[in-house]
Amino acid sequence: MEDPAAPNAARVGRWREKLEQYSKRDGPMIVAEAIACILESRKPKLRHVAGRDAKSVLLLRELLPRSVFERLILEDSGLDE
Repeated sequence: MEDPAAPNAARVGRWREKLEQYSKRDGPMIVAEAIACILESRKPKLRHVAGRDAKSVLLLRELLPRSVFERLILEDSGLDE
């Protein structure tokens, strides 16, 4: 049970709300299918991207300064405050 008086109680609550939103995104089956495809490949690539959001996140990571990218990730996770 969580203590509502704990210093991070509000942050944990926001994080849990975000987790519920994430549950509507691609499921683990997408990753499992990607792994199966990699295992069947004769010459698999070193790195693979799985899921709808993964490519856009990788692009943002390349284009944005690290501090800006990290801030976006923190804001999206609900852990920024």
